[in-house]
Amino acid sequence: MFMAQCQMSLNVPMWRKISDGCLSSALPETPAPFPDTGGVDAKI
Repeated sequence: MFMAQCQMSLNVPMWRKISDGCLSSALPETPAPFPDTGGVDAKI
């Protein structure tokens, strides 16, 4: 596994290795609650 970036070389698109491994992301187990907005005015 490795990270690659699409680059141009002599007007030809190519993939160039930029680092070993890969990025990953994860959501927290319990998402943070939305702040209280105080209600919504339906007439707006």
